[in-house]
Amino acid sequence: MTGNLQAILFDLDGTLLDSCAQDEEQIRSLLSDILGIPANPDVIARYYGMPSRKILEEVAPTRIEELLPVLEDVQRKTEDLTTVFSGIKPTVEKLARAGFSLGVVTSKTRTEMMISRMSSQNIFVKLKVFSTLKPCWPSEPIPGMR
Repeated sequence: MTGNLQAILFDLDGTLLDSCAQDEEQIRSLLSDILGIPANPDVIARYYGMPSRKILEEVAPTRIEELLPVLEDVQRKTEDLTTVFSGIKPTVEKLARAGFSLGVVTSKTRTEMMISRMSSQNIFVKLKVFSTLKPCWPSEPIPGMR
């Protein structure tokens, strides 16, 4: 360990896991397949990284409760599109060997699926998960960085 630093916390999406392809497919499916809204790359980019509820608030505000379970189903069907970034496993192992406590902090509702993805690669065993009780927005540390 270095100095007083005892723990390192990671974000899940975009830090440990590459969920870009899954997010894009979920947004495309919601807009195009479910709502009939043309979903070109610029439209998809507008909603990229937003929690499902926030997207629904913008595109289908009167159908949020109806469509959340539909989106969860799409998430399950597309979970294979999410992968662990290259180099994460050796990095996590090195930090654990150095004595750091390691954790994941996320507000994503699909945390269980993500943890399963990490567990299958023996990464999760070194990490504790901290999930916010309620989804929060903006979810980035610096609003507007998208």
